[in-house]
Amino acid sequence: MAAMYKLQATPSLISEGKYRGELRGVTFVATSTSDMQSWFTINCGQLESPSWRLPRRAWRKR
Repeated sequence: MAAMYKLQATPSLISEGKYRGELRGVTFVATSTSDMQSWFTINCGQLESPSWRLPRRAWRKR
């Protein structure tokens, strides 16, 4: 049986310059009872598209 993971996404914003406030990338952390994986992905234009959305808190299983 596959392990159940909890996925957390934390945005990283550009803090200064012409593109201040825009999305630089996202750090993902996936945790289970016995494992933890983390990775960073750079925004190459796909992260802000309407097809990439995290579910609202109310929709997630607890």
